Amino acid sequence: MSSNERSLIEDEGAGYLVSVSDLMSGLLYIFIILLVGFILTYTTSQNEPMVPEKIFIEAEKERVQWKKTFHVLSDSYIDLSKKFDELKKNFDGLVRKHETLVTDHRALKADHLILERENSDIKELLSKYLMQIAVLKKDRDSLQERIEVLEITVAIRDEEIERLKEDIITLKKSLELFGDLSAEELSKIIKDLEWIKEYLIEYLEQLHTSSKKELLSSLNEVAREKGLIVNFDERTAVMRVPGIRFMQDVSVGSDGVVGGSYKSNYQFTGLFSDKAYKEIEKLGEMLLQVLPCYTGSVDRSECNPRTYGSLKIILIEGHVAPNDFNSNQRTMEVSSRHSFTVYDDLLNGTKKLRTLFNRDREPIFSISGYGASRPLTDIKGNMQHDDNRRVDLRFIMSTPMIPVEIINQLKKVGIPLNE
Repeated sequence: MSSNERSLIEDEGAGYLVSVSDLMSGLLYIFIILLVGFILTYTTSQNEPMVPEKIFIEAEKERVQWKKTFHVLSDSYIDLSKKFDELKKNFDGLVRKHETLVTDHRALKADHLILERENSDIKELLSKYLMQIAVLKKDRDSLQERIEVLEITVAIRDEEIERLKEDIITLKKSLELFGDLSAEELSKIIKDLEWIKEYLIEYLEQLHTSSKKELLSSLNEVAREKGLIVNFDERTAVMRVPGIRFMQDVSVGSDGVVGGSYKSNYQFTGLFSDKAYKEIEKLGEMLLQVLPCYTGSVDRSECNPRTYGSLKIILIEGHVAPNDFNSNQRTMEVSSRHSFTVYDDLLNGTKKLRTLFNRDREPIFSISGYGASRPLTDIKGNMQHDDNRRVDLRFIMSTPMIPVEIINQLKKVGIPLNE
């Protein structure tokens, strides 16, 4: 217990004791006064001549009354003395309990400080462990992805091995077939095979080119019917819709208000003009009318057999204008999101487009973002920023299939070809 605390307790006890002492002193003082008065009265009565009986009787009554009062006050004094002793004992006990409580409080406070430090250390360790767990989870996910890729690679290699085994068997049969031929006969067969090879290459190139031209021509014709303005690059098989442009000021500041600089605080919002949404709707209708035969999603008898299933994939490519953003990473992110927005609106607006697959049963639509790496210029070579905030559709054709008749002829001479 500190000196201040002990002083406070002693002061409080002293105040209590003073009040009881004052009470006892007052009672004693009254008793003395009464005793002195009684003695004076008695002495006077002895020295003076006899008083009348009536006065004596009254005085005697008063004396008896004072005597009773004295006995009452004496008894009260004795009771108060006992209570005072008892209260003093209780007070001493309370002081000792208070000292014990103060000591316990200090010990608990010290334990609390120790527990707080230990709790802080535990929180710090927990934070480190959580960070390590997050890193381990990320590594686990990465390893799982690598395992899946390796499993796919192994499966592909196994398929290639099986095909090679089949080719080896076929080649062995071919060697057995050509084993009895003369050198002149073998030379003639080799020349025929060279001619067939050149013919097939030329045929496939022509078929590939004609399929692409026919697809672009069909798309252009249907676009005119629907009033959709489109531009085609026949060399790259890219279609552009000038009406589908992202709004120039599509930025969101820290306060969440749309507007401001396209370059500085840009956050992707996927905003088009109302005209652009209508153009996407027309584009979906046009694609649904033309693509089914080129993807092989309808009965073959309804389509041109030369171009049936000739389309492999349509890439929806997002672009931004040069200098729109300060970092190359940001341009790639935004252009990819541009392409996804068109992809999402197109396939949600014309849901039947989701049912189109190529001949390998893969979805026909995909997306890619090129940032500002493929800018457009006008005839004079000037950069047009608005035109570069665009989304292109690139049509990639499948490798043409060799006609069944040619495959059968090659099989007759022992040349293995996959149908």
